[in-house]
Amino acid sequence: MDHFINLISNIMESIIRIALTFTILAFCVNIIAQPIDTIPPTLNSINFSPNPVNVEDSINLQLNVTDNISGVDWIQVDIVNADTNQYQFISASIDDFASEGSNDYSKKFKINPWAKGGQWHVQSLFIHDKAMNILYQDDSASAIATFAVISSTPDTTAPQLNNVYFEPGSVNNGDSITVFINTEDILSGIDNIQVDIVNPIGEQRTYLSKSVSDWAVPGTNLYSNKLKISDYAINGEWYVSDLFIHDNAGNMLYLSDSLPSIASFNVTSDSPDGTAPVLNYFNVEPQQGVLFPTQFQGDALYITMGVEDDLSGIDKFQVDIVNPYGGQEISTSTISIDSCWITGNNEYTRLWPIFNEFAISGEWYVSSLYIYDRAGNLLFLDGADTTLATFYVSGVGEP
Repeated sequence: MDHFINLISNIMESIIRIALTFTILAFCVNIIAQPIDTIPPTLNSINFSPNPVNVEDSINLQLNVTDNISGVDWIQVDIVNADTNQYQFISASIDDFASEGSNDYSKKFKINPWAKGGQWHVQSLFIHDKAMNILYQDDSASAIATFAVISSTPDTTAPQLNNVYFEPGSVNNGDSITVFINTEDILSGIDNIQVDIVNPIGEQRTYLSKSVSDWAVPGTNLYSNKLKISDYAINGEWYVSDLFIHDNAGNMLYLSDSLPSIASFNVTSDSPDGTAPVLNYFNVEPQQGVLFPTQFQGDALYITMGVEDDLSGIDKFQVDIVNPYGGQEISTSTISIDSCWITGNNEYTRLWPIFNEFAISGEWYVSSLYIYDRAGNLLFLDGADTTLATFYVSGVGEP
């Protein structure tokens, strides 16, 4: 019996060794194969057809773009009407564009039915490659591309705001409050409403941003929505810092607290937290690493933070990193602190995979760090001012 158990054990060990050998070989092959890409894409041409185009008709955006190493990944084109600032944009993965031959891509989109007639133009464009290099162009130096729109029913007027108020006018921390917006747009109608709210010292920002279909309609031209006040909100008169109301034609009404007060309400809190988190230390490991797209082993950073917040506690954070020249930016986006390991007293660790097979060699660095507590207070640190953390990328080949 013992002999049989030993035999099975030896067979299993052999299988594991073989599997490990193939894994290592696959990883080595992948390392040798990867070049380095530090050059953003090149835009060779851009145009629209047909030109002119009627409102509600489809128009074809055509681009010739080259990227010799990693290839094009994402394209965004912003277009506006110079007279009204009516705005549309096309933003999509390269896989969502039609391929029309060597480096030629196209995508159709519809002209807004309320668009103003006349000349529209490309205001800005962003083209990303798969190495995360970005080509950015705007019309500040010269025109990029234009087309003409034929329209008989334009809406060039932004929505009108009649009133903003809160009910009840005074709440306790942790309560819900209802915001009411009385607004109208005679031609195309309201599309989206965003309300930004801050505490008396301009911190703990919270906001509502929803399509008009997600707002209740308690009366003519009246929209309402509920907002929960933080359990750690500070005392005092909270106020609307910014208000954005969009209509279906792309016109926008924007108001800020630099004008007379828009609307406010009072908060009474028995557990206020008006202090941002405190960062004691921050690092990323390993200090030596190779970044590749599919090899999870070795191609991840261990982000470790010594951070504390005595009242509400840490809620989430975001880390942005760039290469030695400030390019190929990679962001973790928002990471919940609840998804981290607690590796010490007020110490949190998170494994973060890196996907950039064309990363440039050298000492990459953390360009910015955002840490939020559960009260909405933000600690922001900029790596341009002081080095937050670095790690070394060992690339293959020449930049």
